[in-house]
Amino acid sequence: MDDPADIDAAVHLTIQSAFITAGQRCTCARRLLVKSGAEGDAFLARLVEVSAKLLPGAWDANDQPFMAG
Repeated sequence: MDDPADIDAAVHLTIQSAFITAGQRCTCARRLLVKSGAEGDAFLARLVEVSAKLLPGAWDANDQPFMAG
């Protein structure tokens, strides 16, 4: 992260890249480089806060509509 203007947007993109497809995309985040300093600290604090709220569960935990014809 190089001084993101919008920390929440940067966190959102990081979460999507790191967690959304369970690492099954070849473009998923494997490492995150963050500048040291106030901006980097703010980003990491927000990333930890948001990551702590993720609730993993079974893929079939919620019923989904069946869309077959």
